[in-house]
Amino acid sequence: MRLIAICFFVFTTITTVAQERVKKVEFYGVSKTNILHQGYEVDGDTMNISKANYGHSLIDLGILLRPSASTEIATELRLRNELGGFWGGAVSYGIRKLTLKGVVNDAIRYKVGDLDLEMTPYTLYNNDYQDVVNEATVYQMAREVIDYEHYYNGNAWRQQGVQSNFGFDLNSATFKSLDVALFSTRNKVADAASASPERLLSGGQMGLNTSYGLLMFHSVNLHDLKNTVNDLNLYYNSVNTVSATVNLPELPKFSLHYEGGTSKANYEDLTEDETLTIQDYFWNLGLSFAPSESIKLSVNGINTGPQFRSPSAQNVRLGYSSSSNVFPTLGNNLAVRNMGLLDYLYNDVLYYNTFDNQLDAYNPAFSNVMPYGLATPNRKGFSFSLDEFTIKEQLNLSSDLYIMSEIIGSGTSALKSFMKFVAKADYDYKKWSVNAGLSYESTSRDGQAYEAIELTSMLFDFGLDFDLSENISLLWGTKYHTADGNELLAVYDSYNDPLYFEPTSYSDNHQMLNSIGLMVNFNERSTLTASASSFVQQAEQEYKINQFQLLYRLNF
Repeated sequence: MRLIAICFFVFTTITTVAQERVKKVEFYGVSKTNILHQGYEVDGDTMNISKANYGHSLIDLGILLRPSASTEIATELRLRNELGGFWGGAVSYGIRKLTLKGVVNDAIRYKVGDLDLEMTPYTLYNNDYQDVVNEATVYQMAREVIDYEHYYNGNAWRQQGVQSNFGFDLNSATFKSLDVALFSTRNKVADAASASPERLLSGGQMGLNTSYGLLMFHSVNLHDLKNTVNDLNLYYNSVNTVSATVNLPELPKFSLHYEGGTSKANYEDLTEDETLTIQDYFWNLGLSFAPSESIKLSVNGINTGPQFRSPSAQNVRLGYSSSSNVFPTLGNNLAVRNMGLLDYLYNDVLYYNTFDNQLDAYNPAFSNVMPYGLATPNRKGFSFSLDEFTIKEQLNLSSDLYIMSEIIGSGTSALKSFMKFVAKADYDYKKWSVNAGLSYESTSRDGQAYEAIELTSMLFDFGLDFDLSENISLLWGTKYHTADGNELLAVYDSYNDPLYFEPTSYSDNHQMLNSIGLMVNFNERSTLTASASSFVQQAEQEYKINQFQLLYRLNF
């Protein structure tokens, strides 16, 4: 009934606008059909099904309504039908987006409703996928489906609330302008049954543009709203940072970059009338060198305190402990199947749409050096980057090297040492397009048998595209991942302090995903991709999955 009432309101408004002939209405949308067939192979398995067919079709209809030159209302209505849902038996519908935005007096911009918020990697940041280096086109198509369904827009988090932006022209040769952005969103709904209060995310940033560069202040606060339930505990976390980019007039090819700040987390126990406060700091200082337009180098010093707490930046996208309903068990003992590269791209594993105050569980086989990005606590070291290197506008290269260590020991006085190397290459020549990426990580710690750690992992991406004609392309993609060694993985308490360390080991684990596909671009808005994939995992569990996918997308 709620959706029907909203649809009635929207279309009634549209009719009124059309009749007045003063205001403007626009329609846009996305239509997708995603069909998958998978076959499952395990030696000696007689207890589990070996075939699965599933998929869906959907239409997202977007409506832009402009009641005036300074106001815009945007909504997206969804209609989705699961594969096999005949005669409307598996149809679902809802509202995907609802946003009101406008400008007051040509000076203050505002937005109410669904917001995409992003600041810095230490404050408000949706960290990148950990199973991606430089993916092939055939996998990028599947990745775009994940991005779209989970509202992943770059490194922004989708939140609901209010946002405002405004600025001032300072009319000075040194201090040029001041820009301010503020927001407040609802991060969690109150739950009286568990005495969990409503939680808000509030903050903003202020930037001063100068003749020397940009100076910014960032603040983000995750806090419980008192008296929304019968409060037992209240949580408050604030992160405040200052960042600066300084251009050197005497050395125009060099620039300095800095961000540093503090965090403060308060855990208030109202029943005991006690408050626990956890504080720490971080800093990141870098120097960039661009000798020409085709190459840029940088080096950074990094220090992130062991008790630095930034919930909206210390997160992962994928819930590695989740499982899929597609072939959930394997073997005659019905063991839970470990997820792999194919599941992360195509199956119904858990991707987080928001964040909370707890550090997310991560998989050290994919990311152990900096699982929460630059905001990973208890890290210090250096990074060296080839940010971009272009050769004859055909070959683009980039690489990153991180040499890190712990600041304090984890369960022992000995410190872990980390190394991460990432390299990417993209090459275009006539009808050919090639991309490749490699990520290698190592973790080590000396000491007694109970504390010694030695873990290595590697992820390799490769893609090859060949244009058969102007509208038809042949696609090839490979993803290969290995992990070997051991780690003692921290399990955190409610204050994000290590409670105990769980032994985790990998015995020369391998998994590989190979795909071949054909992409047909009917026009710039309509694409059909057919692909066949083969996935093999060789680890504690060994199995194979073959897949065929048909993905059609139409933007209108």
